[in-house]
Amino acid sequence: MKPQKVLLVLLIFSALFQICLAQETPQARLVDDFGKPCSEDLMARFDNYFRQLNNDPTATGYIVFYGDKSTEGTNLNFIRYLTIYPNRWLDKTRLSLLRSENRDAIKIQFWVAPAGANPPKVE
Repeated sequence: MKPQKVLLVLLIFSALFQICLAQETPQARLVDDFGKPCSEDLMARFDNYFRQLNNDPTATGYIVFYGDKSTEGTNLNFIRYLTIYPNRWLDKTRLSLLRSENRDAIKIQFWVAPAGANPPKVE
């Protein structure tokens, strides 16, 4: 075989080897998605969320908040609660609140992003 062909075959094998062994970037996963909860329901959801975050000490938690477009005061109260309550249980460097555009009703999402994952995309 000619040296050029050998080199070409080696380059192709090298590229295929890298593609086959390349690891996919980890993805953030949605843990919970719910509307306006009562306080007891929200605390129970937080407890479940914290358990899942604690299962991976390197993961980051994201709370995505979609407010109600008709009641900004209620939105601000929810945001205060969503940022104060977790700080009692979790290192605040592991949790971020992402505010999205207001909608017809309040919607809250809990996400877990493993190390190396991008934050969830907010609409």
